[in-house]
Amino acid sequence: MPATNVPRQFGLHPMVLSGERAGSAVNYIAGQGIDRKRMTAIGYGESKLLNKCACEGSYVVKCTEEEHAVNRRTEFKIMKF
Repeated sequence: MPATNVPRQFGLHPMVLSGERAGSAVNYIAGQGIDRKRMTAIGYGESKLLNKCACEGSYVVKCTEEEHAVNRRTEFKIMKF
């Protein structure tokens, strides 16, 4: 699944990046023929991390790039068939 990604050193807020990533996923799926009205893009920023690697504001946890990459993801929740 393609997604946007801007390195942390540029200082963009994680919520902005997360929203862009979610929007890119919706754009990709819509481009495959799925009606946009059936999808909602939600960016969670650092509120739903899978590990300890937060890096918002002055709060930075030292992690490898691989550890940070775990938190850059797109999830799908199917509400009904």
